[in-house]
Amino acid sequence: MYDIDNNKSAVRTFSTLFTKKANDIHNFNTRYATSGKFFKKHFRTNIGKNFIENVGIDVWNSIPQNIRQSGSKESFAKAFKKFIISKY
Repeated sequence: MYDIDNNKSAVRTFSTLFTKKANDIHNFNTRYATSGKFFKKHFRTNIGKNFIENVGIDVWNSIPQNIRQSGSKESFAKAFKKFIISKY
């Protein structure tokens, strides 16, 4: 998700799943749109709710913005690890 968010993904298949950000959906200046989070599709079934594109977006959007905007993948990994450990 870090590579997709920073347009560094080598695999275009995965980046097409997560391409829409909240600010791509509408032009209103809302808190959600300005946060840089990915837009989450709505599914009626549990199968759809458990797709990787849905679960991955949930995890990515739960990460604080300062961690998501880390300068490099290594600094992101360290900050993310500290964030996960601090939750438990």
